[in-house]
Amino acid sequence: MKLDIRPAMEGGRVDFSHSISLRDLDFGGMCPFQEPCLIVGAVANRAQMLEFSAKVTTDMHLICDRCAEPFIRPMELLVERVLVEHMESESSEDIVVLDGSGIDLDELITPEIILAVEPKNLCSPHCMGLCPQCGKNLNDGPCGCVENAIDPRLAKLGDYFKKSRP
Repeated sequence: MKLDIRPAMEGGRVDFSHSISLRDLDFGGMCPFQEPCLIVGAVANRAQMLEFSAKVTTDMHLICDRCAEPFIRPMELLVERVLVEHMESESSEDIVVLDGSGIDLDELITPEIILAVEPKNLCSPHCMGLCPQCGKNLNDGPCGCVENAIDPRLAKLGDYFKKSRP
């Protein structure tokens, strides 16, 4: 969506509300943005400087990296930038150079959303994961597998340590 910011350039304020769909955005075979991302914000002229501020909210549909169970995590992201017509020095992440009298919200917000996605997704910080022997979800309770099972390839090494103890 192209946002016309001429009223803000003339000393006013432009409020906006917009939603974007990132349904087709793929993160390693997973598409977490099944619901639209709602963007609410404003562009305001403060002391001849245009300030862009937006709050992005959505629910991400994820799969836990430990127990492989699906879960929903709310996402709330604040994006703040300074808008300028031209820059004479080197660029900065917080400064956006305008192209005419508008900004493309999708182009500005989408990279911020992508960078805010965490690389490790856990359904809870205390997720116990899956049993390495039987595959049972340990969040549902113990599985009954022997915890100290020795790998048969290393069994002889275990016998060595039993013999060497007095």
